[in-house]
Amino acid sequence: YFDILCIGCFVFLMNLAISSFWTGRGKTNFVLVVSVIVTILNIPFNYFAIFGCESLNLASNGTKGAAVATILAEGVGLVIYFIAFLSKKTHRHFNSREIKIDFPLLKRMQILRLATQKRKQEKLLMKL
Repeated sequence: YFDILCIGCFVFLMNLAISSFWTGRGKTNFVLVVSVIVTILNIPFNYFAIFGCESLNLASNGTKGAAVATILAEGVGLVIYFIAFLSKKTHRHFNSREIKIDFPLLKRMQILRLATQKRKQEKLLMKL
């Protein structure tokens, strides 16, 4: 379960970053609504991924399916955040359509290395 969630960590990190943008702008109700939508979607996504559904031709996948379903639900939240982030109103106030990623800064911060290091630590602890 955890290995699959680590593969989808980009979705979780992006959700955290963009929800922080909205929180910093005082739009905490919007963050709450998106979180509720993600949680509500996560329930049926997990149910169908864990137990399957013959009428929809979905096989049961157990905990692996639950991890994938959780990533998908978070992905829906990320899409909602990005649609709002790229809207005309947000663009007028924050110039949000001109996204510039500072790759040298990310490299210096070693974001990806930290995420993989955490995964290695968890695997090591699980073996003990």
